[in-house]
Amino acid sequence: MEVFRKVPIFRDLKDDELYQILSLAEKKTYKPEEKIFSEGDKGDGFYIILKGEVRISMILEGIGEELLMLLRENDYFGEMSLIDDQPRSANAISDKDTTCMFIEKKKFTDFIHSDIYIENKIINAFLKELSHRMRNTDKKMKNILLLMKSF
Repeated sequence: MEVFRKVPIFRDLKDDELYQILSLAEKKTYKPEEKIFSEGDKGDGFYIILKGEVRISMILEGIGEELLMLLRENDYFGEMSLIDDQPRSANAISDKDTTCMFIEKKKFTDFIHSDIYIENKIINAFLKELSHRMRNTDKKMKNILLLMKSF
């Protein structure tokens, strides 16, 4: 449960609420270089890293794999599947022996919709984290554009 307390979208939850979410989770393990999901797969839930590293990447034609993000313990990924019904936008690959907790989308959405207070806490925290990630993406894009203009 301590790991869930460190996950930004669960930060404002009480112990009993965290226990309820923990009861929805399934532990999964991955070997180094094992694909957790691929770009284009159906988004069926999200993952919280307990141990190890996961790289989020895309394959660029003629170039190869492009790292978007390297995630470690207490990070989560695949959360976009909670918002929309679109396919996965990138690959998630275990960089080394990795253990994750997987929370299936339907179980999670049914749970948060059952309690408006929990739902509001999670959505608010989720929006803050999404904003943080977007700001980081903006910084990366700025650096890419500056680099391109220097040629």
